[in-house]
This record gives sequence, structure tokens and C-alpha cells, in this order.
Amino acid sequence: MIKTLKRWASKAKQYITALYLAYLHPDVSRLSKLFIILIVAYAVSPIDLIPDFIPILGLLDEVILLPIACYLTIKTLPVDVWQSCLLQAEQRKISLPAIRWMGWLIILFWIFIISGGIYYFLLA
Repeated sequence: MIKTLKRWASKAKQYITALYLAYLHPDVSRLSKLFIILIVAYAVSPIDLIPDFIPILGLLDEVILLPIACYLTIKTLPVDVWQSCLLQAEQRKISLPAIRWMGWLIILFWIFIISGGIYYFLLA
């Protein structure tokens, strides 16, 4: 099972790298680029939408949501562009840029949720 998880993690890393390369490709539509930047930003962000310390739900985004988002975004890309980017990602390792604004966006999201909960339970 550990080998399967390592293989899956390696494949996910390769797909995220290929998506980043697709973002840089001139033949990719603006809508696809928007999806790609959100997925890559979330994947490299140190902060998760669902914190990992929450049992079962904490891994939901990495195991289910991120792969589904990748799959749907890949379907919006031209096949030849995706194959080219995937091949480039296999052949060379690149370092993805640090995207700090996504971390701040997720922090603001959780502040909004927590403040809404406090307002609902204490003041309503």
C-alpha cells in the first residue's frame, strides 16, 4: 500500500508540473489557464482548504478534490498540448513558483467561516 501511495503522489506531482507547463503554453485558452493557476496555486500552497488535522475530511481535498479538478482541467486542454507538457514533466524536474496569495486567500476564507459561525451562535 505504501508503494501505491508513493506512486500516486509521484504521478500527482508530475501532473501538477505538466499543468504548470500547459499554463505557459500559448495554445491554451484563458479559461483553462485560470483553472490551471488555481489548481497549481492550491497544490503548492502550504495551507489547505480543509485542514489535515480534521479526521478523514482533512485528506479529502488531496485525495478526491485535487485529482478531480486536475482531471476536469486536463479535459479542457488540447490533447497535443497536454501530451507535450506531460512528456516535458516526465523528462525534467522543474521547481514550481511559491504562490503566497493562495495561502492568504485560504486564511481569509477560514476567518470568514469562523466569524460567521461565531456571529450565528453567539449573536443571533
